[in-house]
Amino acid sequence: MFRSLPSSRFKPQRYSPGRIGNWSGHSPFAADLIDALKPSLVVELGTHYGESYFGFCQAIQAQGSSCQAYAVDTWVGDSQTGRYGPDVFEEVSAYNARHYQSFSTLLRKSFDEATECFSDGTIDLLHLDGCHTYEAIQHDFSTWLPKVRAGGIILLHDIAVRKNGFGTWRFWEEVSKEYPSFAFHHSCGLGVVLKGDAASIDIPFLAEMFAGNVDPQGIRDYYVLCAERLQYAHEASGEYSSLCQVFSPDTTGYSEERSSTYPVSPGAQTAVEFCLPSPAGRLRLDPCDYACVIEISAIVVERGSNGAVLWRLDCSQLHEVQSAGTSIRIPHESRLILCSYGNDPQLYLPSLESLNPEEPVRVRCSLRIDRGWPPVESLWRQVETVLALAHREAQAHAQQAARLDEQKQRTETAERALRERTAQLADALSKCAEAENSARESAAKTNRLEDEVRTLSEALENVKRQLAQEQTARLTVEEEARSMRAKLSRFPVRLFVR
Repeated sequence: MFRSLPSSRFKPQRYSPGRIGNWSGHSPFAADLIDALKPSLVVELGTHYGESYFGFCQAIQAQGSSCQAYAVDTWVGDSQTGRYGPDVFEEVSAYNARHYQSFSTLLRKSFDEATECFSDGTIDLLHLDGCHTYEAIQHDFSTWLPKVRAGGIILLHDIAVRKNGFGTWRFWEEVSKEYPSFAFHHSCGLGVVLKGDAASIDIPFLAEMFAGNVDPQGIRDYYVLCAERLQYAHEASGEYSSLCQVFSPDTTGYSEERSSTYPVSPGAQTAVEFCLPSPAGRLRLDPCDYACVIEISAIVVERGSNGAVLWRLDCSQLHEVQSAGTSIRIPHESRLILCSYGNDPQLYLPSLESLNPEEPVRVRCSLRIDRGWPPVESLWRQVETVLALAHREAQAHAQQAARLDEQKQRTETAERALRERTAQLADALSKCAEAENSARESAAKTNRLEDEVRTLSEALENVKRQLAQEQTARLTVEEEARSMRAKLSRFPVRLFVR
């Protein structure tokens, strides 16, 4: 089965555009399918950057068959891819015009609207890769199935994804039981459905796949090896592309549903434009998704209705943007330069005022991404200069801090001495107060003693006066007695005898 298949030498010209490589691993099988099926009409629903579609176109062109190819998409995004601006369609349209305009047509319509462009039973190969909710994929399959001819092939991408509302896996479990089918599990999974009976297939490649004559796991392993070959070749070639993405937050934060993306290539100045719903917070710009140097020369945020400028980056406003994620701002006077050391550099724009919640905003940005070492080394030398200056300033601050610490210690020592002296003075004042109280008590006692002494003195004086008076009275009595005795001595004694 695997001898001389185109997959062994197929190299897609458009590999992982915008760093979205969910389909990349299925490019070899797509080349083999085109070679075996030799379709006259190929239709893809959900094209985005066009990796799968242009892989089909490349295989058709290489085969040289008469085949018409149609890509159907609105190119505005959905709840799972996020919203994106007109730049994505413009880039895809330009690529189509350069390479496949003679047989490839882009239909910018909804899937339901595009059904009118095709008659029943005319499509040889239908690829369903639009919105991946269960309801959406079920609707697309049932609506477009009549357009596929008997014996035609229907591809369903993302049958292995079971997150973020993806429901293709659940629909695949149902449809694979109703039709001959084959499932690949790598690169998000790819389901291959045959519209018809496997026994009636006259194409050996498809017969071996659907009839089970070849070990299914052997088929899967082969195409996994083909996918890894392409991945290794891409990495070895140094052909890097990146995805610039802008997020417009709602009240719950940032999400893929409220974002827009644009592929950018390193080494070239790129102008990108995004149309987003009105933000409930700061717009976030993720300029790329790998380690590199990013130079942003312009950012303009405008009203979606009239183009009025809401905010514009200039030299005086570099401080208004905030770097985050894996980005480091490189100091520069007139340019906004970031160094990304990982795969998630982020830049937050300032908050916008006077916004109408129902009015979208348009973000225009001009940037250059460089993965080479020379600019990194140059910027790193600038960083080293800034770091050296910062180191010297840090040393000066450290010395000043040491001096302040020493002064602080001296101040603390003086404060402790002052507190001790204050305590001593307080103790002395307390003792003085106690002495003063004791003195007052002694003075009071002295006053009481003096009062008692005065009282006793007065009493003594009174006693003295009384004694004097008594002495005087005694002397008087004695004098009178002497006088009386004298008088009596002059009278005869007989006068007293009877």
